[in-house]
Amino acid sequence: QGYMTTQKERLSYWTYFVGQNVYYNITFIYLSAYLAMQGIALWKVSLVLLAVKIWDAVNDPIFGYIFDKVKFKNGLKSLPWLRIAVAFIPVVTIAVFTIPGGFGETGKLIWFGVAYLLWDTVYTLTDVPAYAMLNTMTDNLDERNTLLSINRVFSGGGVLIYGVVLPLLISESIGMSASMAIAVLSIFSALTMVPLCVFCKERNY
Repeated sequence: QGYMTTQKERLSYWTYFVGQNVYYNITFIYLSAYLAMQGIALWKVSLVLLAVKIWDAVNDPIFGYIFDKVKFKNGLKSLPWLRIAVAFIPVVTIAVFTIPGGFGETGKLIWFGVAYLLWDTVYTLTDVPAYAMLNTMTDNLDERNTLLSINRVFSGGGVLIYGVVLPLLISESIGMSASMAIAVLSIFSALTMVPLCVFCKERNY
């Protein structure tokens, strides 16, 4: 009673976090194994990861400032950023996991560094506006708390999907390459995130 969002909006908001957490787990759990298969020295990978983490610490407040200051013509605050992010997150995720095999170690390292930096930036765009949107979807505190608490269940669903589907796709029974399996999961994840961009509404700008 008193909820401002529809059931379709709430379900769209929650399914968004299924896809987001598949992307997160693909990159933060499987990445080391993938890079080891590329023949890149792990100490060099560690230097790139350190550089990206430094950038991550910087880009969060930068984007927070941009997020507060940018005014879209349609008056919306979070949805425009989320639509941009949902369009690009599968592209940059696939790029991270499709390092050209013909490249030497230096070329592979540069490809990975650029792709991972872009991934980290785009992932920030999937995260900050999604949580900020709670405040623009409804001004009902109980409704916000419900949206936030149940999205943790759907986030766990994303972890489960990653943990089951990726090993299955690259197993001997199916035999997909790692890059192809990541592409399949990336497309699936994007599809779970699209409904938020279509059905959810911002009411409190």
